[in-house]
Amino acid sequence: MEFDTNMSQVNSMATFRKRSGKWQVQIRIQGKVSLIKTFPTKELARAWAIHTERQVSSEGFLPSQSPSIRLRDLFTRYQEVCL
Repeated sequence: MEFDTNMSQVNSMATFRKRSGKWQVQIRIQGKVSLIKTFPTKELARAWAIHTERQVSSEGFLPSQSPSIRLRDLFTRYQEVCL
């Protein structure tokens, strides 16, 4: 997987941490879900962060954003299917 690492048009929303010898990147955007991914090198983590930030900036959403599900709906579905 290749990513363009030119950051000229991207405001950084990513946080990088080294954990257990690997690099973890977290992208947080107010009012949306956080994305966290781990990479073997900081270079790969940075490239993914830039790519993802650009996608969010241009398309206005997080790529793997989950639909919102209420806990009550999960319990209702569980009762209908399992009980």
